[in-house]
Amino acid sequence: MTSGPCRRSDQAKFQWAVHEALHHAERAFDHIGAMSMQEFSRHPMAIDAVTRCIGVIGEAAVRAKKASAQIYAEHPQLEQLFDDLREARNAAIHEYEHVDPESVYLTMQETVRPLADACRAFLGDSKEVRVARLVLRIHDRYFPVPVGFATTLGQYADEEQIEAMHRQVGDIGSLKELLEAQGIVIPTLNLD
Repeated sequence: MTSGPCRRSDQAKFQWAVHEALHHAERAFDHIGAMSMQEFSRHPMAIDAVTRCIGVIGEAAVRAKKASAQIYAEHPQLEQLFDDLREARNAAIHEYEHVDPESVYLTMQETVRPLADACRAFLGDSKEVRVARLVLRIHDRYFPVPVGFATTLGQYADEEQIEAMHRQVGDIGSLKELLEAQGIVIPTLNLD
C-alpha cells in the first residue's frame, strides 16, 4: 500500500476505472435485456458480448488497483466486487473452454449488478460524472474520441446540453453533428 495521501492523478485513474467498469456493466445488461437464463443460453452473440464486457470490467478492476491500492482498500465493497470480477475475467479469458452461459448469467446477476450499484454510489451524480458517462457512450458510437475530450466538453457544455446529448447519441451520425445539434463550439477541437 502507498503511504500518505494519494496523488490526484492516481485518484483520477481510479475514478476513470470505476467509470469504465460501470459503463461496461450497463452495456452487458443491455445485451441481456429481459432474457431469462434459458433464453440467454440460446443466444451465442449475447453470451459473447456479455463475456467481453465481463473481461473489460475485470481489466478496469486491475487498473483501479494499480492506480491506487490505498483508494482501493478504502472502499471494501468495491474492492471485494472488483476482486470477484478479476477472477471472472481470468476465467473468461484464460479458461474460456469451461465458461458456460449459466455461469456468465449468474456472474451478471450476483456480482456485476452489485458492482454497478457500488460504482454508482462511489461516483455520485455530479456534472463531471455525467460528462464522463456521456464520453464513454460517445466513444462507443463515434470512435475515436479526441484526447482530452471529457475535460473540454465539461468546460463548454451546460447540464441541459449534456442531458440532450445523452438522449441523442446513436441517432446522430457523427460527433461533430452531435455537438453542432446542441450549439456547442469547442475552438480547440478539430473534428474535420
